Amino acid sequence: MALHMRKIVSVLIALIMMMSAAPVFAEEVQEAEQTEPATEQAVEQQPDQPEKVTNPTAEKSSVQNEAEWVEVTLYDSEENKLEDREKVQIESGMTMKEMLDVFNRNRHYEFDWEKCTYLVNEKKEDAIDIDNFRLQAEDSVIIRAESSETSSEAIELNGEAQLAMVAPEKLSEAYTSTGTAVTQTATASKWAFGSEWIVIGLSRAESLNEADAEAYCDRVAAYVASKNSDKLDEKLSTFNSKTVISLTSLGFDPTDVNGVNLLKPLADMNYLTKQGLSGPVWALIAFDSHNYEIPTADANQKQTTREGLVNLLVGSQLPGQGWDMRCTTSDVDMTCMVLQALTPYYNDDNPAVKNAVDNALDWLSSIQNSDGSFCTDLSAGVSSESQSQVIVTLTGLGIDPETDSRFVAKGSKKSAMDALMSFYFSRGGFKHVSSNVKADRLATEQGYYALTAYYRFKSGKSSLYDMSDISLEKFRGTAKPGDKGNGDKEIKTAGRPSGKTRSLGYLALDNEETDDSLIEEHFSDGQDNQSASEQQKEYNEYMRSVKLVRTLPWIYIAIGALALMGLVLVLRNRKPE
Repeated sequence: MALHMRKIVSVLIALIMMMSAAPVFAEEVQEAEQTEPATEQAVEQQPDQPEKVTNPTAEKSSVQNEAEWVEVTLYDSEENKLEDREKVQIESGMTMKEMLDVFNRNRHYEFDWEKCTYLVNEKKEDAIDIDNFRLQAEDSVIIRAESSETSSEAIELNGEAQLAMVAPEKLSEAYTSTGTAVTQTATASKWAFGSEWIVIGLSRAESLNEADAEAYCDRVAAYVASKNSDKLDEKLSTFNSKTVISLTSLGFDPTDVNGVNLLKPLADMNYLTKQGLSGPVWALIAFDSHNYEIPTADANQKQTTREGLVNLLVGSQLPGQGWDMRCTTSDVDMTCMVLQALTPYYNDDNPAVKNAVDNALDWLSSIQNSDGSFCTDLSAGVSSESQSQVIVTLTGLGIDPETDSRFVAKGSKKSAMDALMSFYFSRGGFKHVSSNVKADRLATEQGYYALTAYYRFKSGKSSLYDMSDISLEKFRGTAKPGDKGNGDKEIKTAGRPSGKTRSLGYLALDNEETDDSLIEEHFSDGQDNQSASEQQKEYNEYMRSVKLVRTLPWIYIAIGALALMGLVLVLRNRKPE
């Protein structure tokens, strides 16, 4: 009897384990069928395989002729890996210089390649003549970039150093090439929702063509339809605000986006203040971009008014200084964004606003560094985004950021414009910090609309966010079936694909835990001035969830295997009665 009971218990345990595992397997399979595209990217790459083909136009030929490629790995002077091993398409007899041109085509590193050191098939090649050294198919090339000292010298020799007066031709080149860069970025995402700052910069520069504007409006229509709400994000009101500003810059009425009034959620003051100062700041800029009437809030909401927004911002100023997200220590970016919002109210009729703005301008002038830059924490590094915000602020207030004595560093004569241009990347775009060796998406977007603001100021046009010069017409974007308006980009962790997510850009933090991964920036897009520590915490939490998702399938497989083994053992041990 005891033997029978043990058998029955074993069978029951096995069945329970199998039943607990089965729904999970079914759910995993169903989710995979629904979300994973039937492409090679859905298959996890093996460690010994090159991750990607650098030359996108050569992808098809590389499949046909697998031998015509070399593997390239790039390190900086401090042994930090900048690019994992990559498959670079080459032609027979291609020189190292020609291969580097292909490799660098979509990256644009600022290196003097002749001063780099190379390991070709693990053999060190010092002082290599890259113009004549010929590569063989399937060579393995490890590149170590020149030291940062050498890089700085090269930049100075090439005229990339800060100038006491920025040459007009250099500004013009930066304006044109960066406009091309941001257009390429938006085009790559098919003008997805999240391209707002690019659209604002290009449209205010009068450089956005009709086809691209139409493509963006279609994606906005799709995104709004997918939310099934007039709130584009439940917590972040800036999603609504920046979309209002971008549509206004295009000349489209944001109060009727296929039946949705994007201004309506901004009528609730409680919704705005969920985001700290950022919510009220960008709501006020959105309302004033075309002098929009603030809608009436619902009965259970707190009515937003211009007076209430202005009083909130003025009342949040730190004594005699600027503003900060947490009201602790004045921050350049937050101060400038508040000043941009208060600009329409800066006059003698508003003494409280005038006093607050004047004090903040005095504070900004007092913290300018000898190179013309603005930064409250030098240990964290000077960012180009801060310089961009200063330029947008000053031009909006009618102050020349290149010649006004308050914003030209004493002694060096370096201006706010010099500071921004020191981050300019010669092939188009801006770095986040000076130590970066390639352009950063957010820095480039902000750098471009800062240049737009500057050129509008010099041309006597209305400021970046004063769109009273635009006549509005009915929105005409169309949501295409199946389109949710956002951009799907591959998440990269440790060089392996791990899924798809909407991403607004790169997390530009000098922390080894972030590497260069694309991440889900559901905490908005940097314009909200969240601190680096908050972004890092958000990123780390997200990465832990990614690792957990990777581990769970193996746990389920192990449970299922144990259940199957238990059942097999039970059946094998059964004896005829």
